[in-house]
Amino acid sequence: MYCLNKNMNLLSSLIMLWNSFPNYQKKRYLITLTLMPLAGTLEALSIGSIIPIVAYILNSQNQYTNVFQLVNSFSDYLGISASYIAAICIIFLFSTTLLVRVLLLSMITKVSYMSGGIIASKMFEKILRQPYEYHIKNNSSKLSSYIEKNSYAATNILLQSLMILSTAIICVMSIAIIALIDPIMTILILFLFTIIYVVIALVFKKKI
Repeated sequence: MYCLNKNMNLLSSLIMLWNSFPNYQKKRYLITLTLMPLAGTLEALSIGSIIPIVAYILNSQNQYTNVFQLVNSFSDYLGISASYIAAICIIFLFSTTLLVRVLLLSMITKVSYMSGGIIASKMFEKILRQPYEYHIKNNSSKLSSYIEKNSYAATNILLQSLMILSTAIICVMSIAIIALIDPIMTILILFLFTIIYVVIALVFKKKI
C-alpha cells in the first residue's frame, strides 16, 4: 500500500510538472521523444547494413541473395558499379544516423536545462507570493541557494532520465530490427556483449 501511494505521488508530481511547462517546452519534449525511436531505427539499420557486407566478404551470400540481386539490378539500371552504390548508401546512412544522434543529444540537453530554468522560475515566483512574515524570517541568500540547488538537482534528474530512456529505446529497437535481419547473428552479438559485460564487472568488483 505504501509503494502504491508512493508511485501515485510520483505520478501526480510528474503530471503537475508536465502541466506547469509552457506549450513550447512540451513541444520540445515531444520532438525529443519522437527522435528517440527514429535514432533507434537508424542505428539498427546502420548496424544491420554491415551484416550483408561481412557475408559478401566471407562469400556466404546465400542468405542475402535477394539483397545482392536488388543492388545489382539497380546498378545495371543506373550504369554504376554495385560497390559504388553500396558505399554511397552506407555513407549516407551512417551520416544520417550520426546527425540524428547529435540532434537528439542536443535536444535532450536543451530541454533538460530549460526545464530546470522553468522550475527555478516557478519556485522563485512561489516564494515571492509568500506572506511578508515569511520573507522576514528567511534570509534571501538562503532562499536563492535553495532555488539554485533544487533547480540544479531537477535538471540533472531530467537529463539522466532522458539519457537512460534514449539509450534503452535505441538498444531495444536496434536488437529488434537486427533480430529480424539475422536472428543467429543477433544471438551471437548479445552473447558476446554479455560475456564482455560479465568480465568487466568481475574485474572492477575485484579492484573494489
